[in-house]
Parts: sequence; C-alpha cells; structure tokens
Amino acid sequence: MSNGSPDLFDSSDAADDGLHWPRVREWLKAHPESLAEDRALLEELGLKATGRNVVEFGKAALTRLEAAVERETGARQRIEAVARANFAAQTQTHVTALDLMESRNHADLARRLDAAVQARFGLVAAAVALEKPGGVPFGWRALEPGRVDQLLGEDGLHWLGP
Repeated sequence: MSNGSPDLFDSSDAADDGLHWPRVREWLKAHPESLAEDRALLEELGLKATGRNVVEFGKAALTRLEAAVERETGARQRIEAVARANFAAQTQTHVTALDLMESRNHADLARRLDAAVQARFGLVAAAVALEKPGGVPFGWRALEPGRVDQLLGEDGLHWLGP
C-alpha cells in the first residue's frame, strides 16, 4: 500500500502461514481510512460511507434480514402445505372408514374398499385377503399360508388379527 502500512495479502513473509481474521481486524482498526476510502469495495460489500469514519451497514443488514425472512416464509409455506395434505388424507381416511362400516356383507365390503381407494386416494385397486386354509368370502382374495408375513413382515405389527 502507498501509506507504508503492512500488506496483509503479501505472501513474501516466510513466517506467514496465511491470512487470519484477528490480524485483519487489528489492521482495519489501525487503518480505518483504508476501508472508508475504498468506495468500490464498500459498494461491493453493500455498504455506504456516510461521513468521515462512518460506514452505514443498514442496506447490508436489511438485505440479510430480507433473505432470512424469505427462507423462513418458504419453510412455513412448505410446512403448511404438508399439514393441509395430511389433514385432507386424514379426512378421506375417516370418510372411507365410515363408508366401509356400512357394508352389508363381505362382498359389499370388498366392493366398497376397491371403489373408495380408487375414488379417494387415486389407487388402482384394493383387496381384502385371508390366508388359507379355510373359506374366503366372495370378493376377497385367498393367500397361501405364510404370505401375510412375507408381505407385511413377521413382527405382526400390521396384522388386524389372527
């Protein structure tokens, strides 16, 4: 620099192991005019010199605040969208359960289930299944013994009953 102060970016010093913030801070405290007089740097940083030894950080701070508000608004909107989707799915599930409870017989239950999942959830089909041996009501599907475990897991957490 022309004012005879040390250049923090000069790597000619063999003992220098790089630029460190404490050194930069001390240097800026000792040479505040270097920052205040460099209009291009201030503009690039979003700062403005408003007087002798006064740098206005308002615009930079406002920009950071606006960015934070924008991020938080986006996150809130995503959370609200998920909450609305969850509420809609919960409502459709309750309506479907009530509709299934009105079934008159096993075949009607299978028909209502298939129609409900297509209309309310956009699924291709649904079926009620039982493992053999034994009879399977009309409209239901028969599964080979052990197939429920293969489909839902052997822990039994998804079973409705034996």
